[in-house]
Amino acid sequence: MRPSVFCMFFNNLVIWAAASAALLVAKTSLTSPPWPEVKLPDPVEEAKYHAEVVQKVNKMIAAGQYGRLFAVVHFASKQWKITGEDLIMMDNVLEAECGDRIRMEKVLLVGADDFTLIGRPLLGKDLVRVEATVIEKTESWPKINMRFWRRHSYQRKKSKMQRIQSFLPCCSVVRSGRGRYGDTRAAPGGGYSFTVSPGPLMAQHLFPRPLPQVCPLYLEHSDLIFPWSSTLC
Repeated sequence: MRPSVFCMFFNNLVIWAAASAALLVAKTSLTSPPWPEVKLPDPVEEAKYHAEVVQKVNKMIAAGQYGRLFAVVHFASKQWKITGEDLIMMDNVLEAECGDRIRMEKVLLVGADDFTLIGRPLLGKDLVRVEATVIEKTESWPKINMRFWRRHSYQRKKSKMQRIQSFLPCCSVVRSGRGRYGDTRAAPGGGYSFTVSPGPLMAQHLFPRPLPQVCPLYLEHSDLIFPWSSTLC
């Protein structure tokens, strides 16, 4: 057999093997997973759906049909789920006196009965404002540290009392006046705010689109879909 004929035969053999490879592979959980193939939604339809969700949330806020709101904050090296009239106790040192009002800037989430605002990872400071009032600063119970080594006549006992500070959060969500959500043009003047604690709602619209690293995610609980989209941020 001449070399040219052999090369042609070998090439045809390789093409046939590649075409029939899919038929020769065994059907297992690795080659064909049991779950269906995930199809990403159309970006145009997703943008339309996102606008509808924002409009529904705006209507609920304007009508006051939001119920009791809550927030998840990162404070004193811990995450707290708080709402109005809650009490937080911490043993960290904080330079604040009783009666002082402090602001918790690291807000991860603000939610209600029908919608949730999720930060990525945090909500913007121009949107969320969670404040707390220091109501008490006292000492904790005696914390005893006991060291004992049996049969060696070794025994040490230390007692320590730490400071405990109590806070009464009063959460609020504040936006600066920069137009409707999605409008990047800055508008002069004030803004809107609505409170997490029980009280009148003063917001008419959601906040404008913030920076990409703190872009919030809007979810309406009744129409929740997966996967969550990040193309609009």
